[in-house]
Amino acid sequence: MDLSYGAAYSMNATEARRRLVETYAAERSITATARLWHTSRAVVRKWMRRYRERGLAGLDDMTRKPRSSPARTAPEIEQAVKDVRPDTGYGRKRLAWLLRTARLSSRPRCRGHLRRARLLPHPQGPHAPAPAASSARLLTR
Repeated sequence: MDLSYGAAYSMNATEARRRLVETYAAERSITATARLWHTSRAVVRKWMRRYRERGLAGLDDMTRKPRSSPARTAPEIEQAVKDVRPDTGYGRKRLAWLLRTARLSSRPRCRGHLRRARLLPHPQGPHAPAPAASSARLLTR
């Protein structure tokens, strides 16, 4: 059962992993299974371990979401920005000042998170290119 890379790549990932497990069950050798599937022994070990631990459900893709986000902006700060920004029209600096005066955090990471959530404007505009150096300024140096 020598499986070409194209055949394995074209099938559903979970189905390919299930067939890899079946190949291992028939061959009873990690090296032989890896050789037939044109992959490394570490890959075969990984999927066999997940299959032993979780059964067929272990062959599905796992989430890549982090288990925790310790630097995440607190929900009360996000809510404060959502409440204040439409009414005041303040930009990032005034909102940071407002957060400080209200005794809420205004860490740089907090501001970055709020920008990514589109609650604060980016300091250079939505898609502003990097400022280009003028040729006149380069010639005077």
